[in-house]
Amino acid sequence: MINDKRSSWHEFFRCLVTAAAHADLYDSGHPQVRHLVSKARTLLGSLVAGGNSAELLLLDEDIVIDKAPLPASLHTRRFSTALITSGVEHLRIMPDITERELLSLVLALSRRGRSDAPLQSSAHLVFGVIDLEDGRNKGSSWACREQVEFTNEGEIAEETARFAEICESARQHRPVSVIGLSEIVVRFIHAFEQELPPLGVLAPLRVADEYTFTHATNVCLLNLAQAKSLGVESTLLHDIGLAGLLHDVGKLFIPQDILQKPGKPTDQEWEILQQHPVNGARYLLESSGVPHLCVVTAFEHHMKFNLSGYPMVASRWRQHFASHITTISDIFDAICTKRSYRDPVQVKETARLIAGLKGTELHPQLTENFLGVIERNLAETA
Repeated sequence: MINDKRSSWHEFFRCLVTAAAHADLYDSGHPQVRHLVSKARTLLGSLVAGGNSAELLLLDEDIVIDKAPLPASLHTRRFSTALITSGVEHLRIMPDITERELLSLVLALSRRGRSDAPLQSSAHLVFGVIDLEDGRNKGSSWACREQVEFTNEGEIAEETARFAEICESARQHRPVSVIGLSEIVVRFIHAFEQELPPLGVLAPLRVADEYTFTHATNVCLLNLAQAKSLGVESTLLHDIGLAGLLHDVGKLFIPQDILQKPGKPTDQEWEILQQHPVNGARYLLESSGVPHLCVVTAFEHHMKFNLSGYPMVASRWRQHFASHITTISDIFDAICTKRSYRDPVQVKETARLIAGLKGTELHPQLTENFLGVIERNLAETA
C-alpha cells in the first residue's frame, strides 16, 4: 500500500470516527456529521475506483486492507475496536456506496447508535465475521473462507508449505501476511470440525529443513485441539491457533547452522537460541494486524510453569493460559518429531514424559486436560 493511499485511508477513518463523536455529542443530522460523511465518500472515490471493492479485516486494534496492514493510528484503533465490539470482524465497501450507507457506518461507530442487534448490511456495505463455527454466512455476514474438506495429510503439508513461504518473507523482516496466516488457521479449525483426530492431522517431517515450519503447524493444530476441548470458540480459538503457528517466529532470525546442529549447542550458541522468544515477540509487535495474544505467547512459551525457563522475569509474573497451552504443544511435538540427532519417541511414551513435567515445567491442570485429549485420540485411533 503506497504512502498516498495509506494517508487517504487514515483520513477516511478520521472522518468517520470524528463524525461518530459529533453524532454522540449532538445528533446524526448535525452539519459537521454530514460534512465529514461527505468528505469520507469523496475519499472513497479514489480508494475504491475502477469497480473494485475494498476488503477490510479487523484484528484487535488493527486493520488489514486488501491483504496489506495499515499502520495503526488513534482513529484506526477506535474504528476497529468499535466494530469488533459490535461483532464485526470484516467489512466490504463497494465503490458505489452512498452517503446514507456511510452514515449508517458512522452510527455503528457511535455509542448512541450501538445496540445488541447485529449490524445490517446494505447494497454497498457488508458487515462480516471470521466464521469459525460452521463455515456458512451468518445472516448478512460475509465468511472469510468457505468450508474446506481435509481428505489426507497432503493437504496439511500444503498448508505447511504455504506457511513456509510466509516465513521466508518474515525472515527478510518484511511484514507478516496476517491474511495468509488466518486462512491457514481457519482451514485447520475446519479440519477439527470434521472430527479428524488431532494426531491424525499432524504433518510428518520429511527433511530436516522442514522442521521449523512443520513444528509450527503441528503446534498450531495441538493448540486448537486443546482449546476446543476446553470449550474455546470463535475469535479466541483462532488467535490461540495463530499463536501456535507464530510461537517460534524468532527462530527465523537464527542462523540455520545453529538450528540444525546435530549435537549440543555451545554456550554462545545456546545464548543465541535463548534470544528467539524476545526477538519473535518484538517482530510480531512491530507487525501490523497481528493479535496481541501472539506477541505474548511468542515471548512466554519457554518460561515454563515455574518460571525456570527463559526469558527471565519477575517471580510474580503470570503467564497467559494460551502460553501454557503452547508450551505443552511445543514440548509434545518436539519429543514426537524425528530429528537429525535422534529418532522420534512414541506417542504413549511422550505422554508419559509430559505427565512427569506437571507442576514444574508445565501447568498441571492444562497438562491433565492435554493428556486426556491424547488418550481419547489414541482410543479413537485404536
